[in-house]
Amino acid sequence: MAPPSISATIAAISRGLPSAAVPGSRSSAITPSMPAPAGEEASRRRWYSSLRTDERHSRRPVQSPPASESAVDAAIRLFGETVNLFDPLRFRAWAEMGLTTAQLRVLFLVREEPGVTAGELASRLGVTPPTISGIVDRLVKAGLVRREDDETDRRLVRNYLTEQGEATCSRLETGTEIFTRRILIEMNHEDLEALVTGLRAFVAASEYVQRVEPNLAAVAMPGVNLA
Repeated sequence: MAPPSISATIAAISRGLPSAAVPGSRSSAITPSMPAPAGEEASRRRWYSSLRTDERHSRRPVQSPPASESAVDAAIRLFGETVNLFDPLRFRAWAEMGLTTAQLRVLFLVREEPGVTAGELASRLGVTPPTISGIVDRLVKAGLVRREDDETDRRLVRNYLTEQGEATCSRLETGTEIFTRRILIEMNHEDLEALVTGLRAFVAASEYVQRVEPNLAAVAMPGVNLA
């Protein structure tokens, strides 16, 4: 979620516009895209050609030419700024509850999938079961998660939220919604619709990449010991 300037940039990127074409944050008008440079045009032609020869592209979430490097760079920078907008909430969670970002993520995954095992959590997050077990241990000690043996397979241990864990998630969820909604109501209708479209495309693209490159996090950040 993002303030108007970010949503406008996402809108421009989703329409294939260069970064320079992004209007002011409160404007709904979008400048028409400029002709692509010769290099970009050649890249587009190669990409269209690959659609006919590489069936993997048929499973891509959106059939459009690859974005220009300038648009990708702008999106990365603005995405980082968007994530930083929520620092006040993360710091409050840490200061008041002693919860790290990793612990919060695991807490909400347990809420989404009651009874989830450490192995399943590790698979979702792309880390090892011992890493997840350590995080869950701390959540159990904090009284937010409880463990139960599986009724049919005693080798499995399932994780559930406690009443305190559910109350914590509800409080965080409500606070995040209030915080985010206050930003979104400052956006005009066109920018908000563009933001929704852009975020849907981003989620679809991330799901595609997760299928074809499930170890991308390890490739992007090698050498990190998560064992």
